[in-house]
Amino acid sequence: MTSPGRILVAFDFFETSRCAIHQARYLAEHFESTIIPVHAVEYLPYHYGLNYWNKIHNELSPRIAEAFKAMTTAGIKVETPVIREGRPFFVVLSAADDTNADMIVIGCRKAGLKDRILGTTPSKLVRVARQPVLVVDCTQTDVTIKRILCAVDLSVASMTVMETAISVAARLKAELAVLHVAPGQMHYPGLEDMTIPVVELRHGQASGEVGIDKGESERDETVRDQVFRDYLEKFDLSGITCRQILRQGTPVDEIISEAADNNHDLLIMGTYGRPTDDRVRISDVTEKVLRRMPCSVLTVKNRIVAPLAASRVEQTTMDVVADAAQTEIERLYAEGTAALVAGCPDDAIRAFKTCIERDDRFFPALDGLAQSYDRKGDSQTATMWREQATSQRLAVFRLLNARG
Repeated sequence: MTSPGRILVAFDFFETSRCAIHQARYLAEHFESTIIPVHAVEYLPYHYGLNYWNKIHNELSPRIAEAFKAMTTAGIKVETPVIREGRPFFVVLSAADDTNADMIVIGCRKAGLKDRILGTTPSKLVRVARQPVLVVDCTQTDVTIKRILCAVDLSVASMTVMETAISVAARLKAELAVLHVAPGQMHYPGLEDMTIPVVELRHGQASGEVGIDKGESERDETVRDQVFRDYLEKFDLSGITCRQILRQGTPVDEIISEAADNNHDLLIMGTYGRPTDDRVRISDVTEKVLRRMPCSVLTVKNRIVAPLAASRVEQTTMDVVADAAQTEIERLYAEGTAALVAGCPDDAIRAFKTCIERDDRFFPALDGLAQSYDRKGDSQTATMWREQATSQRLAVFRLLNARG
């Protein structure tokens, strides 16, 4: 990401989204960005009909525009709000791709990611979105970004993260601190009795363990420091204030400590993890840092991972939705729902029909078929499936009454 020319802002009328608006405005003023508001309307019961949906859309559109009015007044270009039916995660994800957004901004309270990292909209977007995702810490009262912390592991993959941090720091005229955490004490299963030399980098002292040569430890520290400097020399740091921080220990703890202790306004990290089964997973370090949210966090996919993630968005999206599924039918239903929201009604129909083959009384899949055919414009077939869903609901209701 060289410059976020188009910033998509998730808005839901809660305080968290208003924090996102303020942060997005700050970025738009410095990057001359266009703002794209997006709002998700949870699924409406099918019997409400299209007219009811149109009424909701017509009511919401001016209210959302009003929330972004201050931006328009300030001369920032704000596009017509994107309002779609569906789960917030899917709506934001699809809207970001459809509008060619360069960045997604979404608000979150610290407690929001602390215990439910797998179940929140921000964390799902961090996992799946191709675009950088800025998760705004709504406990921060000042949106000004003057101190940026960029965490890197000195790998080729982290170079994209570093380039993004430099770009943001230069445009915002912010101080950039680049942090690398060297591994601490190593523990390998089966070799618990083996002592591995550790260099205390933060204080520049040897560990003091028996049998460790202090001179050798200091040489190790010097080598690591030189490797870090060599890494930074690959980038053009002219025009910005940049300092390097070399720590030793557990990456998550050290990143959190540095961000909190030195009052950084923004933390920039990579989301790259090891590709497994043709999917790209968020790294454990990033996930754990998000749980504790020391400040606002901007996550960036590197060039190697992003194309793979883009080609697997549909599959990964289905995985996220199906995390809580306990049965095969629920998994298939989750896949059908994901396909429907992603604008693939034919794929949704196949998944929902497979659900019905497993259990012809599973009326949520019948509802899904009705919605899928509605999307295809086949109202006659949609009505047929809708009637079957109603019939199954009545059958279940009679059965419960008979038992109870």
